[in-house]
Amino acid sequence: MAHGNTVRALNDIKQKHWYPALMKSVDVLWFTDNKEIFAVRRIINTKQKHPKENVLYARVNYDSLFTPFDSLLSQGSEILVKDAHGKLIYASPGIEGYIPSNSTDNLDTLQWKNTKYTVLQSEVPISGWIVMLCKPTKMITNSAWKILSTVGLVIVACIAAVAITANLFSRKFNSQIKRLRNNMRTVEEGALEVTVTSTSKDEIGDLIRGFGNMVDKTKVLIDKVYIEEISRKEYEMKALQAQINPHFLYNALSLINWRAIRIHATDISEMAQLLSTFYRTTLNKGNNIISVSDELLNVQSYIQIQLNMHSNNFEVEYQIDEAILSYYMPNLMLQPLIENAIIHGIENREEEGSKIILSGEMVEECIIFKVKDNGVGIPQERLNLLLKSQSIGYGLKNVNDRAMLMYGPEYGLSITSILGLGTEVTFRFPSKRYEGGSDL
Repeated sequence: MAHGNTVRALNDIKQKHWYPALMKSVDVLWFTDNKEIFAVRRIINTKQKHPKENVLYARVNYDSLFTPFDSLLSQGSEILVKDAHGKLIYASPGIEGYIPSNSTDNLDTLQWKNTKYTVLQSEVPISGWIVMLCKPTKMITNSAWKILSTVGLVIVACIAAVAITANLFSRKFNSQIKRLRNNMRTVEEGALEVTVTSTSKDEIGDLIRGFGNMVDKTKVLIDKVYIEEISRKEYEMKALQAQINPHFLYNALSLINWRAIRIHATDISEMAQLLSTFYRTTLNKGNNIISVSDELLNVQSYIQIQLNMHSNNFEVEYQIDEAILSYYMPNLMLQPLIENAIIHGIENREEEGSKIILSGEMVEECIIFKVKDNGVGIPQERLNLLLKSQSIGYGLKNVNDRAMLMYGPEYGLSITSILGLGTEVTFRFPSKRYEGGSDL
């Protein structure tokens, strides 16, 4: 029954196109006809003995329903409304005349009068209508770029702030470490008159002040004892120092590593860990023998430190037979060989592609290590002096002398070199198991 009219016979609407759908549903159905919008619902009075079917018919004012949409739209935006069958019901003035396909499929974009729109669709639950909010794609893109630019500026500002803060902290941190290192060197040389102090309130400041207190107490101790007692206790103090210094060094490196991790300075943390590993295996608790596996750990730490110092401008390849790892050897024998390859081979090479190969294998009850580089090579006259002169090849001569003294003249180092192609140093010693004591 439309507003203002009386009840009409049901036969008057049976020819309407929407009547069959109405008879199959008990919900409110919405239909459109040109610019007319109406809602119909089938009503059955179940309280009567012989229920009769009735239809409630209501016409909705088109302008009253859709005109408020226009005031809600932002500049440049448009709106389309389609019924449940995909038929266009309403189009805002800016897009009036657009004829969509009679489809209920979702649309992501549409083109109208040289303007591309991005479409956001939503279904009205009661009527099944589809409301399409259309916004010019260019406006969305511009807004997105503004947001991205703002976010980018914020990120850059944050990175810059973090970098500046980290740099300032790193400078302060490094300056304290350098001061502590210089003071330690001065004290190590015997100059106990040095003043060691710090106004810093952090852990490094505590470490410096602790070291200063230790120096002051040492001076007081020295003043209290007689000269002859100092002479008698000299070796005992050296032994005590040998026990204390490694712990102090490891604790200092551990602190450096912890502070570096805290400020995300991974390069400083890595260097501290490498130094700790290198000195632990170098000192080896005062023993002069070490397992092959620990000796390799020592030289690997040294190589990684050198790679960091040389900006990774050379490559290292390891060719180690695992069968030799459980054997023992004199400690600090491989590091001088690597150092020689870097200083006399790699550093003087101007071309890229510098490489060092460290190999180790068992050959007829002997362990053979080889260090080969593709550096500039060594002239023959200099090569003849490497294992003889202290000033030219102190590290290599020391390794060779120790090996021959421990195992005999048939063991030790041999060197071959070709100018322009590189050098190979071979270290040969008998394979032996460790049974305790200070020697093999």
